[in-house]
Amino acid sequence: MRLRQTDNEKQILDPDFLLNNVKSQVPLPEQNFLKIQKRRAIEAKLVMVFTVARLAELHRATLHSAMDDKICPLRWFKSWFADREPVIPNEAQEL
Repeated sequence: MRLRQTDNEKQILDPDFLLNNVKSQVPLPEQNFLKIQKRRAIEAKLVMVFTVARLAELHRATLHSAMDDKICPLRWFKSWFADREPVIPNEAQEL
């Protein structure tokens, strides 16, 4: 088990570093100068950056009550928690 990260890993986890890295490596995609493997690596980097950014937005988001009870997310979550089964069977263990 590793307890520390290397400097290289810290740089890779920084989204700005990844975006700047992609900008420095990439001509326009329409020019077809890159090999398929290089293009796939860049696409994976971009998906990772934007997915992490979106998950960070969702993590920081807070739910507020809405004026209309029909669309209030807190009301729906509370009703779901009240009506859910206390013990949900794990079907994967039965297989």
